[in-house]
Amino acid sequence: MEKVRKSIGFTDMKVISSNGSAGGLCMMWSDSVKVNVIEFDDHIIAIEIIDGVCDWVLVGFYGPPYAVKRKGVWENLSAFLESVKGPWVCFGDFNVVINDEEKQGGVKGNTSTPNYLQEIMFELGAVDLGFSGNKFTWTNKRWGKNAIKERLDRGIANMSWRLKFPKATIYHLGAIKSDHCPILLDTNPSEEFFPRPFRFEAAWTRDPGSYDVIRQAWKEEIRVIRRRRNAINIIKSDGGEWITEKKKIREHFQAKFIEHFSEEEVEFPPDLEGLVPHSITTEENEELCRIPTPQEIKKALFDMPTLKAPGPDGFPVLFYKKYWDIVGNNVIKATKSFIPSRGLRQGDPLSPYLFILSQDILSRIIENQFNGGGLSGVKASIGSPAITHVMYADDIVMFSKATRNEASNLNHCIEKYCKWSGQLVNRNKSGLFFSKHTQKPVIRSIKQLLQMKSLKNDAMYLGSPMFTSSSSIKDFKYLQDKLESRLMGWRSKCLSWAGRCTMIKSVAQALPTYTMSTFEVPKKICENLDAVTRRFWWNPKTPSGRFLAWKSWDALCLPKKDGGLGFRKNKNFNKALLAKLAWMVVSNRNSICMKLVRSKYKVRGDWLFKDPVKNSSPLWRAIEKTKKLITKGACFLVGDGTSINVWKDPWIPWLQDFKARPKNDNDQQFPIMVSSLIDSNSHCWKQELLEQLFDSATKEAINKITIPLRPRNDKIVWLLEKNGLFSVKSAYNLCQNLPNTNQNAVEWSKIWKLKAHERSKMFLWRIAANVLPTKDLLAERVGNMDTLCNLCNEEVETCSHLFFKCNVARAIWYGCKWSLRSDEINVNRNEEIVKIVIDPPWKLPKESREQVSLQMIITLEAIWNLRNQITHNGGEINLISTIKGIEARVQEFLLSQELPPQHIHMDVTKWSTPPPNVVKLNVDAAILRNHSTLAVIARNDKGEVLKAWAKQSKCCDPLQAETSAVPLGLAACCL
Repeated sequence: MEKVRKSIGFTDMKVISSNGSAGGLCMMWSDSVKVNVIEFDDHIIAIEIIDGVCDWVLVGFYGPPYAVKRKGVWENLSAFLESVKGPWVCFGDFNVVINDEEKQGGVKGNTSTPNYLQEIMFELGAVDLGFSGNKFTWTNKRWGKNAIKERLDRGIANMSWRLKFPKATIYHLGAIKSDHCPILLDTNPSEEFFPRPFRFEAAWTRDPGSYDVIRQAWKEEIRVIRRRRNAINIIKSDGGEWITEKKKIREHFQAKFIEHFSEEEVEFPPDLEGLVPHSITTEENEELCRIPTPQEIKKALFDMPTLKAPGPDGFPVLFYKKYWDIVGNNVIKATKSFIPSRGLRQGDPLSPYLFILSQDILSRIIENQFNGGGLSGVKASIGSPAITHVMYADDIVMFSKATRNEASNLNHCIEKYCKWSGQLVNRNKSGLFFSKHTQKPVIRSIKQLLQMKSLKNDAMYLGSPMFTSSSSIKDFKYLQDKLESRLMGWRSKCLSWAGRCTMIKSVAQALPTYTMSTFEVPKKICENLDAVTRRFWWNPKTPSGRFLAWKSWDALCLPKKDGGLGFRKNKNFNKALLAKLAWMVVSNRNSICMKLVRSKYKVRGDWLFKDPVKNSSPLWRAIEKTKKLITKGACFLVGDGTSINVWKDPWIPWLQDFKARPKNDNDQQFPIMVSSLIDSNSHCWKQELLEQLFDSATKEAINKITIPLRPRNDKIVWLLEKNGLFSVKSAYNLCQNLPNTNQNAVEWSKIWKLKAHERSKMFLWRIAANVLPTKDLLAERVGNMDTLCNLCNEEVETCSHLFFKCNVARAIWYGCKWSLRSDEINVNRNEEIVKIVIDPPWKLPKESREQVSLQMIITLEAIWNLRNQITHNGGEINLISTIKGIEARVQEFLLSQELPPQHIHMDVTKWSTPPPNVVKLNVDAAILRNHSTLAVIARNDKGEVLKAWAKQSKCCDPLQAETSAVPLGLAACCL
């Protein structure tokens, strides 16, 4: 190693000798760096780098490739890194991947094998430094299905080192003779200065002088130039050369964009003429292609949301609306001058419907080939429709027989579409699946023809597995890996309780949604996802071991109105999403997918109440498991009644199970259709038959059902939604089996409706839910400990004492704006504290009451923060600073809620006279206890009342009563 050191110009080194041809480490450094070697063994060389300002530790690490040695080596590394007090960075060959995304080919990770790197990063709060360059750093140097690539080499660091070197980057360099890529850690990469992008702030519109500033800026034609900072450090040119200089990267992108957006000729093949039938006239086409008028441009802009930007210029729509009289002419002129010079491409900020319209041509080309016998497609069963292709936005899956002839026809369709549209197929990203018994020569021939590779059975498509294996836990383990990797990133940001709540709902629980809507995810994986999320909520700093959960996961998953936080149980959510597919089946959704499924599994009208099919696919078994859930909310809407069995089908919304109860049990033996209970002439129920067949409750409920005047088919509807359409939200609530709410409990909804910061409302929820870790509660959970209040050292620290009775708290309350005497407020329980905040006991105007609530909730939070500062950091009590901080936060929130005055135009609906010689009818309904009255009034063009009608109905639902009044009005027209 001495010769190597001299040849590359280093002055000193530390060497760990090899054991024969195995092992051995070496770290070299130059004399420009002051270094102390502090630790070394067969797997670690650690040096301290002294830079005069803040010393830091560099650790070179080689992870053992054999499982037998891993535990001890990783424990030693963890213990050493934990002993380092200052900034540290550790990089080298770790011989382990964090998740399956860092591995390509071979056997994926075993769930039972500990991931030591991940555990160290969790325990020490370390972050991955990322990389620039090739994704993988190691390969087994094989090709085809035997090729394996992994990211084994990396760098990790604690947060203090990351903050010391915020621009540090790791580069994956090219491998020459080794099976590993060298990695280069640059702690201070050269970077050009880019000014901060301009953003127009909505708050500026509150300044009365803003009009003069904008008018002057437009008068002098001041141009605001924005340059956007790119975090791209290295790119690969078309010739395979890596470009690292910022100037050359910029020039390369400029050249590419000029080429990308330049106009080019696109030929229209003659054989595509007539492929799409004309659906608009020449005049309509000219109207669509014309330049919009100034009024249309203004209307389109003013219809946009106020704080959304129409383009990447930094100006929200609010700017254009507010200063339209100044900038309007320029906006209209710029809009009219825009003429597109090239077709659409993936990623353009336009509606995906434009891509769908374009790809409709490809669909028709394939359909023509199928109709001509060139393609066979696939059938799920005898009699089911043949499927040749399935499209999702700009992705497509195509099916054909594994013959060279059909593959050639398929390729011809693709090339014809590409020639017409100007699009190209990325064959490197495309792949082929073959059925089990396809012969290898055929496979090779088709792969060569289509220039695509064969995909493995564990391939992913749109974020979900294409196929599942016998080990479903292994198939869906990637969901847990993905969630854990996201949580690792959040830990470094030290989110507040409110921030964690937002992240859980918007990110953690949204990650598996797409997969869960098409697969039954194993119960074990769902429980693991819940466990990872639960740990992140209560204890985000440690990845394993015991932690104190102040409230059960079931309680946290309750709706906010019932005292929970609205988190989701993944298993119930998965069930609700699959129930949506079952609803599509039972409601006869007229799509090709549903036709195929109903044909394959012989779905009939009574499918919802039949036993599950044997030997079906995993997805169909999962769908059939949700039938019991569907029956809890599905009910027939009576049309002509010909398809509804009186005794077996659900059709009466107000009864249990929505099924009729007979007067005599023997009557159920005789099948009767609902149509036999309806008088077709009067469109009313046959009262004598109802009296004969049903008990009094069923008869009363049937009479509430309105029979349509015009015959229509019976339809199944979802009773848990007013519009009758199935929703995943209502199905999930059914799965939850929510308990009856306690009328004497905290009014939870009022907490979340308070006009306060989300962080403050979350703090109030913690008080109401009795999960604030005061000393009395900690003593109950943990055991013997000091329970005296740290602010006054006089009484036991409870919520009521800490926030109202403590001498320090009393001084803070009295010193604030409202000068409250907290000792006169009688509170002994947490519920009483919350009630005082959300409903102050003083007679004040509404606006003043809102300000009192805001002041109180911020004061409570300030007292708690002061308590934490004294308890954990040993700070001193500074009442003046605390009181000033409270007032500053109150004013900050009030100012943030002030919006510029808006001129809101309220449309008042008034009765208007009809045209001459026309009679107008108006209908309405009124409800009193268990019945309603429907009314119709007829007036002429002078507003004179001609006639009025009224009719009693047994409808109790307002929406149904209003709807029933319409047929009464239509019947009145015939009188």
